Order: sequence, then structure tokens, then C-alpha cells
Amino acid sequence: MLVSIKCEYLLVRGIVAVIAMTSGMFAPGVAVGGNDELVARAIACGEFGRAEREIRTTPSPSARDQLWGQLALAQAQQGSVDGASYSTQQISNSSLRLRTWDAIHAYNSYASSDRRAGGQHADASRGGGSQADFGPLLDLIETTVSPETWEAVGGPGTMDGFEGGVFVDAAGTLQRLQRTGRTHVAANDEFHPVRGDAGHVSGNKYVATESALRKISLRRLERHLEYCLASGKPLDEVAANLAGLTRVQYILVYPATDDIVLAGPAGRWRTGVDGRTVHVNTGEPTLRIDDLIVVLHNALHGDGAFGCSITPRRENLARAQAFLAQSAKSPLSPGKGARDRWLTQLRDHVGVQDITVYGIPQDTRTSRTLVEADYHMKLIGMGLEPGGLGVTSYLESLQSQPDNVPTTMDVLRWWFTLNYDAVLVANDRLSWKLVGPGARVQSENEMLAQNGQRVPTGRATEHNLAFTESFTAHFAELEKSYPVYAELRNIFDLAVVASLVRDQGLLEAVNWSPGLLADATSHFVPRDHPPTQVLSVVNHCNLENDKRFVAGVSGGVTVRPRQYLKGSMLQADRYRLAEEHAANPPGDSLDYRAWWWD
Repeated sequence: MLVSIKCEYLLVRGIVAVIAMTSGMFAPGVAVGGNDELVARAIACGEFGRAEREIRTTPSPSARDQLWGQLALAQAQQGSVDGASYSTQQISNSSLRLRTWDAIHAYNSYASSDRRAGGQHADASRGGGSQADFGPLLDLIETTVSPETWEAVGGPGTMDGFEGGVFVDAAGTLQRLQRTGRTHVAANDEFHPVRGDAGHVSGNKYVATESALRKISLRRLERHLEYCLASGKPLDEVAANLAGLTRVQYILVYPATDDIVLAGPAGRWRTGVDGRTVHVNTGEPTLRIDDLIVVLHNALHGDGAFGCSITPRRENLARAQAFLAQSAKSPLSPGKGARDRWLTQLRDHVGVQDITVYGIPQDTRTSRTLVEADYHMKLIGMGLEPGGLGVTSYLESLQSQPDNVPTTMDVLRWWFTLNYDAVLVANDRLSWKLVGPGARVQSENEMLAQNGQRVPTGRATEHNLAFTESFTAHFAELEKSYPVYAELRNIFDLAVVASLVRDQGLLEAVNWSPGLLADATSHFVPRDHPPTQVLSVVNHCNLENDKRFVAGVSGGVTVRPRQYLKGSMLQADRYRLAEEHAANPPGDSLDYRAWWWD
């Protein structure tokens, strides 16, 4: 019978080699000298608390990162999932942190298959288990354990995978260190109070609790995503809904802890029949992490502008004009049935309109929200959906002033844009506040040539402005009736955040280069088949003397936060913003589980 023996070896001459033999276990090692030697000895003896204390006193940030990675791997070997996760979170270098996650995941995958094959130390060669991909671990060792000594850079050290584990041969003499039993991180170890303090900054442990000002650390949120990715766990509902946040009010920067924090009202949410997650009391939609990732990706890897357009086809407009000219030669038969048939024929001639999305992927939920909000706004404007008290549709405006109606088919352009009263900034530029409703509708009348070509005029008529101004004035009420408008506003909030992060030096202030949180290609951004066309929004009204007027509409959503912020930035009351900045700042832990607090 094969007996597996768990062994570790310490390389006395220059390098610590981390090996687990046939058991498939491994533990990390570091170069001997100074804190490195003390950390290596503590890790070898399973004294992870002592190792952590020595790592914290290591002056070099890069050396500290390497030691955190090695401690994380050792903790993973000993079954301390929380300890390994916590140590990985302390690595400031994002590339090294991701490689460490990969190595832990590779080890956990191997350990799971090894146990399924016949016990914790079963020989995987007996069948029933699959071998883990140790590539991430090998890469990690090459870059953290005396990088200059490995074969890849001309040194004598070599590594190779073998059945049951990883074999490392880094030139030197090995001295065996014995250890028996499993060593766990003690419950009262030093880093536990640190994590606890960060997680209980407000004394609020429950995300469902109502909060006037919930805070979210973007950097810690990204590490939570890394943990989910490395552990193979799906994104949790709390992260997907940004801890129940329903509005971004503040952007707060904390250089001391390298944090960028979003703050705003939050509380318990539910999923409605339409699939939206909304606050249980107010009905406001929660902010979504996929929207954040999409707009942050666009800001950091593009110019920050994005939007959509819903545009009628030129040839269809020409056909519609010809139909109108022909039908105008004879009066419309009386009765609702005749008018309905005529309007159906008109819509058939106008046909479908094309959807275009730019700046962001068209197959994301973010783009679908833009398109849905834009299309629904046009339905209200044309009197096909109720707008509520105070919102005047375009055709209602025409009927109220029949003497001032155009004699030809009118083509209207309506589109959403940003609408903030101000973006306030404190004198130290560490506190920012968004003030205002967030979104508005703008308008323009277009001339229609005989061939269906739309000719911009750069102006809007009184009737056109009556709708767009009333819609903008009652935007808050419309949000309550139709949550898609609040979702659009949330995206606008996040777009302004992304622009500030990029253009106001916030990333440099916290020494952060976003990875997963700005990766729109990741699986944290679900993809779907995007809509490419919609039925045209067309309506008509009957005026005096059997005068018929027809209106068609185009438009979209235009978001240009960089351009917008140039004209709307104001200096704030520094004392008011400073008070919000000082209230419940982030703790000094980078624990991925402490990414939100009140």
C-alpha cells in the first residue's frame, strides 16, 4: 500500500523551495535574509500569525506583495480558506494578486479531485481524479521565489509537474523540516480584529438595513470579484446590486487606505415581475455592477462617450411621404375603423427603425436600458403611453394650438442627455458630490426632403419644446411610474463617476489601476442577443376642417460626461463635503468581504 508523507524542504543556500511531495500539498517559501527569513521560518512552522506580523514590517512594497502571496498559498495548503483569501487581498500588485488566486484555485481543484479519488492523500494515479493545471503555480513561483535564479532567465533553477504534485529543483542543498498534524489560523490571530473592524465600521451587519448613506469601496469590490473568479463561485446578489445602492451622491477618495468610495442611499431590494431589482419601499432600481463595469471600461479604454440612436430608414420615409400625398387627395371616411386602417397603412410604410449603440457593447444590459428608456420616452411623447399629470405629449400640444400647426409631415428628434445642477468638489479634491436629477430630454425639428432625407435645423418648435421641457420637469415623477428612467439615471451617475475617476487624478491618488472592475469582456457582464430594430413610433391627430397631421420621431441617448463636466464643475462648501468624507471612512483592511459599510 502506498503511504503518502507530507514533507516540506527549506533550501539553506540562498533560496527557500516550496515543495509538497506525493500528497500533492505545497507551501511557499522565500529568499533567506531579514524579514524574509523570519517569514519563511514562521510559514514552515505553521505560525501564520507571526508570519503576517513580519510581513507587515517589511519595508519594500514589492517584497511585501511576494510574501503575502507565499503566505496565502501556505494557508490554502493547510485548509484555511479565509486566511488564504485575506492574505491574497493584501497584495497590491494586481497581476501578482490574480496569479496567486489562480494558484490557489489550481491547488484547490487538485485537492478536491484527489479526495474524490480515494481520500485526502490518495494517489491520483489510481484513477477517478483529474490532474490540476499547475501552470499558474509554476508561473507564480518563478516570479516570486528569487526570480533571477530560474532556468527561464538563465539561472540553474528548474521546475516541472509530476503525478501527485509539483516538483521544484532550485540549485542548492535541501534540509528537511518535519511537521505533523494540521495547523489552522487561530481565532484570535492579529488580522481577525482588523478584518472585523473594517466589516463593522457602522455596526451594521445586514445589507437589507435601510441606510441614508451606504459606502462602497471600488477597490475592495474588485477584490471581491477576483475572489469569486478564482474560487469559481457565481457573483452574489449583494455585489450584483452594489449593496442596494439606489443613487450615487458622493465620490470620496481616501489616499491613506488607497480607496475610492461611492456613497448614497441604500436598502433592501426585491425582484419585480419585469426582472428589475428595486427598493422595497421606494421602488427605485438598485445600481448594477455590470453597468459600472461597462461605463468604467469605456472611460478608461475609450473616450468616455456612449449612447444609442433609433433612426428611421430613409427609403421608408420617402415611401411614407408618397403615401401621405396620395391619401390626401381624398377625404378620410368617417368612423374609427377607417382611421385605424389608415394609420396601420402609414405605419407599414414607415416600417421599422434601426437601433445603433456606440461606445459600449450592444449586447449588454446597459445598452438595452438606454434603448428601452429612449423608445418608451418616444411613446409618451407621441401620446401612445400615458406620461402622467404635467407631461404634455407632442400631439396634445398641437391640438391645443391648431392654428400653429405645420402643413407637412414633421420629423422630430428627441434624445436623452446628462442633466446635473452641478458636480461639487471640495478644495482638497478628495470629495465630490452629484447634484440634480441626472437626465433630461432635448429636442430638434428636422425637415424631410422628397427623397426621405432628414435635414437638421438646429432648432425646435414651440410644440416640440412643450413635450421635452415638461418631460424633463417631471422626470422624478416619471421615474416612479416607469423604473427604466431611474435605471437610465443610475447609468448616467456611473458615467460621471467613471469620468471623474479617469480625468481628475483619482486613480493616481490611490495608486490603483482597475482590472476586473473595468473589464467589460468578463463574465461579470452578462451578454444577450441585442435588439437591432424596433417598430416606428408614429401617430397622427385630426384637427379642424379634416386637417390631418402626422409626426414621426427619431433620437436616442447621448452621454458625453467629459465634455459635460467641463462646464458644470463648481467649487463646493469644503466644510460640508469634508464632514461626509470624514464620516465612517474605510478601515485599513483590504478584506474582500468588507467592501461595503454604512
